[in-house]
Amino acid sequence: MKNRVPKFPSFGAAQPQTTKGNSSVLHSRSGQQEGYSSLLHSRSFGSFHEHLDLIMSGKPNREKECKFSATVAMSSLLFLLVAIPFHQTDNYLWVSIWGLVSLLSLLADSVMRWNKFVNTADRVFASSIFLAFPVRLIVWPGPASWDFRLAAFFMLMGCSCVLLWARTANGHSEFVVRQTLWHVTSVTALYYVAYKECHGYNDSWHSGLFY
Repeated sequence: MKNRVPKFPSFGAAQPQTTKGNSSVLHSRSGQQEGYSSLLHSRSFGSFHEHLDLIMSGKPNREKECKFSATVAMSSLLFLLVAIPFHQTDNYLWVSIWGLVSLLSLLADSVMRWNKFVNTADRVFASSIFLAFPVRLIVWPGPASWDFRLAAFFMLMGCSCVLLWARTANGHSEFVVRQTLWHVTSVTALYYVAYKECHGYNDSWHSGLFY
């Protein structure tokens, strides 16, 4: 009787199939990641394009459903807080500028929502001030420390994302939440920059809020 050698299952033959399966899974995941990236890019570009279209046309942000919101109106007045550090240092030019920003925001978002001139003035003037006010301190040589410049830069980028997100609101409730959040975040960042500029870059940003 011949000795039978036990046969063990060969794992080498199944390896190409496993490798092929892994490569297909990796390819699928890579395709999904590319799809997410392209979707995010298209949405961001679409929001930016929509924001430019609103600036040029003067159309209200919500043509189909345009209601008054007391929450948005009160949040528009928050821009007056940015004028406090300049009032404390007798810089009345910037006090006037932030007063005008707050007024235009109140008119465009709440009181005169269908007025194209008011909408265009708010978007052009307020957007220009929002960008130019911190950027001049970030890039311009001066006493500003590097950590302040870095913090101001990331605040500016974050607020810009919130603004583009607010521009894509569909209904009235979404508009109220997103527009109010845009006002709160931008005022916080702008007040930080204003206080540091007026009272020195080594002081706490909240120490002189109400005196």
